[in-house]
Amino acid sequence: MSAAGQLVREPDLLHVASELFGPLSVAPGDCLVFPEGLLGFAAQRRWVLLPAAARGVYWLQSCDEGALVFLVVDPFDFVADYAVDVADDDPVARGTERPEDVAVLAIVTLPATPWAAATMNLQGPLVVNLRTRLGFQRVRRDAAYGPRHAIDLRSRLALSSSGERRR
Repeated sequence: MSAAGQLVREPDLLHVASELFGPLSVAPGDCLVFPEGLLGFAAQRRWVLLPAAARGVYWLQSCDEGALVFLVVDPFDFVADYAVDVADDDPVARGTERPEDVAVLAIVTLPATPWAAATMNLQGPLVVNLRTRLGFQRVRRDAAYGPRHAIDLRSRLALSSSGERRR
């Protein structure tokens, strides 16, 4: 009951059985919807974005498949001249009022060995409308950036744990 004596209904929560994070309860409105899925995962359309230990680093957890989670990063924090053009008629641009309404993320591949570098996919970035929660993976046709762009993820995590901020 609310203070005025009216019944206040709690929003229904989506329960995600994440194998990495354990049970998660997510408001359906917090899910990102990728109507076309992601490359290789076309059936996985609902995702939740969870912050990681460092600024600009996140986990993208499937809401429907507990074992499916990706590490994603803000590619602009790693590559200063990286650019992704979103046309005004692109579905992800609908409902945006400011450039900050659209986020671009790159999926990270972690190295198989401790001395190898992590890489991020700059050829197939995820473009998300933060207002409508609608996202698409956009494959760049130019050869300027590939799917395995090396990044120094260790220094990013070390900077975050020491309290320093980049930019």
